[in-house]
This record gives sequence, structure tokens and C-alpha cells, in this order.
Amino acid sequence: MNPEAARLFILSARTFLFLLGALILTRLITGRIRMTGLFKDRETGGTSALRVQMLIATLVATASYAASIGRHGATTFPPLDARLLALVGGSNGLLIAKRSFIKLAQFIRTTPQV
Repeated sequence: MNPEAARLFILSARTFLFLLGALILTRLITGRIRMTGLFKDRETGGTSALRVQMLIATLVATASYAASIGRHGATTFPPLDARLLALVGGSNGLLIAKRSFIKLAQFIRTTPQV
């Protein structure tokens, strides 16, 4: 791919992501995307520490990658940092593991005994 086409592709991708972010932010502000219950723990009804941790990890990874994009040139996207992927994947994995254990416990309790 020639440098001019690569630059155009990167500019198009960045423009799309910026407009998508603006659309989501606008809908969050106007209330068209509901935020009620975002941090609610389904079992206890209180605030879920895992959900708060997952949001913080996602925001940290997003801000770090956005800063990396700002420092990087306009011809390519910067490489993904493995530590950021581990942070986001680990935080999501914890929530998935918790839900899996809850579902397994419900399945064990409802399975008829022979």
C-alpha cells in the first residue's frame, strides 16, 4: 500500500471512530442510552466492585491507547500494548468467571437428585 493510501485510510478510520464516539456521547447525555443499573450487582442489588473495576480498566486502556495514537504518526496505528490487553481481558475475565460460577451453582442446585 502506498503511503498516500495508508494516510487516507488512517484518516478515514480516525474520523469514523471520532464520529462514533461523538454519537455515543451525545446519546449518553440525552438519555437515549440508559445508564441505570450499570454498576448493579444482580445477586446482591448493591454496587458491583467487578463492574466498577472493569469500567476503570477499560477507561485506563482507552486513554493510554488514545495517547499513543496522539504520539504516533499519521501513517499507521500504534501497536497494541500487551499489558493493556491483559488488563482489559483480565478485568472482563473476572466478571465472566463470577457469572459462570453463579450459573454453575444454580445448575447444581436445580439438578434433580436421583
